Amino acid sequence: MLSTLVLPVGPAAAGPAVPVAPRTPQAPSAPRGPDTPDDIEEVYRRLGVDDVGAAYVVLVDVSGSMRNNGLYERMRRSLVEFFAAMAPNDRVSLVAVGSDATMLWNGPVGRSPEAIQARLPAEPTDAHTDLGAGIAAAVQVLEQRPPGQVAGVILLTDGGHDPPPGSPFPFGAGYAWQELAERAGKLPRPLVSFAVQLYGYNGAAQLTTVFRDTTVVDTTQIDDLTRTLRRPKEAMRAAAARHRLARELDSGLRVEWPSRRVLGDGNNSLTVRLRSVGPVPFRVYGLAAKPGADHLRVVIPPGHIDVRPGESVQVPITVEWDAGPRSWHPWQRVRADLPLKVAPVVGSPWTSLLTRGGFDDPVLARPTEVVSPAEAQLGLPWLWLLGAVLAIAIVALSVLPAGPSPGGALVAIPSNGAMPGGSVPLQRYRSTFSGPELGLADAVTVTGPRRLRGAADRLSISYGGPTARCTGRCSANGAVDLDDVRFEWHR
Repeated sequence: MLSTLVLPVGPAAAGPAVPVAPRTPQAPSAPRGPDTPDDIEEVYRRLGVDDVGAAYVVLVDVSGSMRNNGLYERMRRSLVEFFAAMAPNDRVSLVAVGSDATMLWNGPVGRSPEAIQARLPAEPTDAHTDLGAGIAAAVQVLEQRPPGQVAGVILLTDGGHDPPPGSPFPFGAGYAWQELAERAGKLPRPLVSFAVQLYGYNGAAQLTTVFRDTTVVDTTQIDDLTRTLRRPKEAMRAAAARHRLARELDSGLRVEWPSRRVLGDGNNSLTVRLRSVGPVPFRVYGLAAKPGADHLRVVIPPGHIDVRPGESVQVPITVEWDAGPRSWHPWQRVRADLPLKVAPVVGSPWTSLLTRGGFDDPVLARPTEVVSPAEAQLGLPWLWLLGAVLAIAIVALSVLPAGPSPGGALVAIPSNGAMPGGSVPLQRYRSTFSGPELGLADAVTVTGPRRLRGAADRLSISYGGPTARCTGRCSANGAVDLDDVRFEWHR
């Protein structure tokens, strides 16, 4: 599982991009988009649901009670229609369940569904119905199917579990059933199961003992059996579609990183490409970035992006790299290859038609591993140059003559009465007086004019602490208010 910082993507916002807290962003339930067909058959077609054959295990009760009211014969006719509705490359395992379980057909449906139905006994004559043996046969068949192939189990019975003496399943519960349920729990998904009670006692529900998610159907009218058998078919197609959609969401969207871009110290503006490589339209809610190096961070603008099948979009991002502390060596440089894992957080507009299966929320797709070259100058040549310039300026200022003394006295009068105030003579061009010298809380700096021209001369007065100072100008025999103090220049 990719441990990530999840960041939303979308068109650049007016303000700075801010990363979202590390959680999967919530999307609107069942989003629809321009590539969402109104007909689910179109979704099945684009996903190729019928291109890969499904595996059906059909368990048929052949006990003597199935002769009542022509139940067995009508069931056989419904099975012909059921097999005829399958794709030719679907596989059927037809198992007769009586005193034991007998495999009658195990192969593709082909184009002759009557040939499969013909394998059933002409008349049901068994004295018992060992549902345990039949369900065990189904589990054994499904354990041999290829991973990823959608499969289904369908049980057709009119009675309960009635095993013969010596059966491994003498009762409707026990260790043998628990062991069978554990084996069924390890079967690869997707898998659906239907228990069809044709008449009488609800023995079909015994299938739920092994396959927990079994749908139990009570068919009180045998004439409804043909319509009832459409439900497993549609359930298996929907399961196959959800399985293929989940696979596309995991790996059908590629993140293409700019390979020739060399990152520098600080913020780097990049453009990554999101490319769809399958038939599914994607809605991208974010990118999950896991830096493989310290001092690396990815920032992406908020929003979401739709990517049509087979197309690509560009997403602007910012990569922040802290190359390390500055060095006093003027020309020191650092070079690195920065590893990064990037995974899109995706959903699909098609989830509105495939709501079952937990696809309403975005999922984290398979990460893409990239390596970005980076290079930075850690030396400070400009600082050395600035130091030289400042040294020259200090030397130059030191030989310049200072300005004349402004003369007179500076008087400080606090307005709130909390401080006594006071006055000091102005005997130098620039003077700094401590707070106590003027009866104030903070220091005062006074700078006179470069030249004295009479009444138009003005002092520059700065007053305050180290973090907050006020500055003003005061003319000869005038005053200026700074903060809560009135300053007067008596000349």
